[in-house]
Amino acid sequence: MHTIDFSAPEFQVDGSFRQTRYRFEGNSLAGWQILRAGKPYLQLGPGFECLTTHYCGICATDMQRQALPFALPQITGHEISASNDKNQVVVVEINASHLAQGHGVSQCEYCQQGFHRHCPERLTLGIDRLPGGFSPYVLAPQNAILPVPHSITALAASFIEPFAAAQRALEISPPDEADAVAVLGPRRLGMLILLALLEHRKRNNCRYRIVAVIRNAKLRQTCLQLGADEVILSNGANIKSLQHPFDIVYET
Repeated sequence: MHTIDFSAPEFQVDGSFRQTRYRFEGNSLAGWQILRAGKPYLQLGPGFECLTTHYCGICATDMQRQALPFALPQITGHEISASNDKNQVVVVEINASHLAQGHGVSQCEYCQQGFHRHCPERLTLGIDRLPGGFSPYVLAPQNAILPVPHSITALAASFIEPFAAAQRALEISPPDEADAVAVLGPRRLGMLILLALLEHRKRNNCRYRIVAVIRNAKLRQTCLQLGADEVILSNGANIKSLQHPFDIVYET
C-alpha cells in the first residue's frame, strides 16, 4: 500500500484557486482512497496507477470549468505529461471508463461497443471528480497510460492530448487530394489543426490548400509557421464575398 500526501490548487465555484491538502492511499491492485482536507473524497477501485506530473496545459475547458455540470471544488487540468514508477514519460487519455480501468467491461455496453469515451460511469481526469494535472500526482486508469518516445520531451508531450483532438478532426473529416481547406478562428486548437493538416499532407503526398481565417492580424505569422499556405484577415463580411468556396471548414 502507498500513502502520498501533497497540496494542490483547487478550482473553486467563483473561479479562484485555493491550496488544499490531499492524500492518496492504496495501490493499483486494491484500489485507492482519496482524502481531501483529511476527509474521504473519492473511492477508486483497482486499475489506477499513480503518476508524477511534469507539465499540464490549460485549455478553454479549464477556464470555463465552473460552467460545466460537475461538482466543484476540484483539482483541474487534463493536458498532462507525467512519469510512471519506472521514470518513463507518459501521457494519459482522460476518460477513466471500465475499459480504461481494465475491469467491468462485460457489464457496460458502451465499453463493449467501442464507445468507452462516452461510458456513463466514467470519471474524467481534471474535469469530473478525478483530480487533475494541476496536482503533483494523478491517479490514471492503467489502460489509458501511453508511453512517450525518448525523442519527445516532457514539455512537448503536454501537447499530445490537445493534438489528439486536432488529429481526430482530420479522422472524421479528412481532406481530399485537391481540396481547399479552411481553419476558422485558429487559436489553441485551431493552430494544432493547421499543424495536423500540414503533417497529414506530407504523409499522404497530397496537394490540398490550407487557409487560415483570422480576425487578429497578429496571428498571421504563427499560422504561416504552423502550416497555412494562405491567411485571410476576416471581418466576417468579406468571407461571404469569396469567389471560391472551401471544400472543408474546421471551425475552431
